[in-house]
Amino acid sequence: MEVLKSSSIVFGLDFSFWSCRLGVCQIRELSNRSHLVSQRNNSLHFYQVKCQGVDDSLQNSISTESKWKEKLAAVNENSNRMRMQSLQVHEEYKKQQATLQREKLQVSENSYLLKDLEFIPYLTDEGLIRDISASDAKASVYAVFDETKILQYVGISRQVYMSMRLHFARVPSKCHFVKVQHTKQPNRVLLECIKDKWITENGIVPSGNDNGPQQSIWENPLDCKVLMTDEEKRNLQGAGAGIVEAKILKNVARRIEVQLDAEYKKRNCKETFRFEPKMKEKGLLDLRNKQPDKSVPASVPRPKSAS
Repeated sequence: MEVLKSSSIVFGLDFSFWSCRLGVCQIRELSNRSHLVSQRNNSLHFYQVKCQGVDDSLQNSISTESKWKEKLAAVNENSNRMRMQSLQVHEEYKKQQATLQREKLQVSENSYLLKDLEFIPYLTDEGLIRDISASDAKASVYAVFDETKILQYVGISRQVYMSMRLHFARVPSKCHFVKVQHTKQPNRVLLECIKDKWITENGIVPSGNDNGPQQSIWENPLDCKVLMTDEEKRNLQGAGAGIVEAKILKNVARRIEVQLDAEYKKRNCKETFRFEPKMKEKGLLDLRNKQPDKSVPASVPRPKSAS
């Protein structure tokens, strides 16, 4: 009986042990399952977030592509507009070139050779600047020669007498003879063609048309600073800006004016040339009389601006 009781006790203990063991295993299995479920939920959430990011990126890409297409369309539209403007400009250029060709033909038919025009003395017997202007002329092309009849300058002017007067006041030693062709068509292209034709006929470019300092002497107020002596240059450098500098330049201009006046008398010129006093303070000699009108309209009139 005792043996049976002992066996029952042992069996009961074993049963309890294994029951507990089984319970622990079940708990572990449930815990593992719960962990797996949690991992699966986390993974599912991660993929959902990932998919949402992909969707956002896709939408942004679509939006960017749409903006890019809009910009491309704007660029293409602008390119087409520029192409049309370029074609219009090209057509205008072709029309202008055709007009120039017609005018050049007119120049060849209507202009004179320089050699066929007579030499006209620059001064009259009374010592005055000769007035070679024509009452019906709208503009003139004229050529100035020195004492040996070498071409010095070719110019264009609406008031040829005033231009001749200015040239003589600045470079009297080079103004002895003149040739002129008047025109009733104040057309810049026509006049420039005659001028170029004369220069080409001469064989060499006159010194007064060198597009440099010599041409500036013929066409602009006489700059006396380039004619200063070494002593005058040293005095000017040490003077600085202000009243002293203006006084030095004025004295230089007066010295050159005296030299010019001596040349006028040598040519027996009776003209009176008065220079602007204020310009002398800048080292310039410019006549006080009204400047000649050298403005000549272009061959093709400019379009009027829209009002």
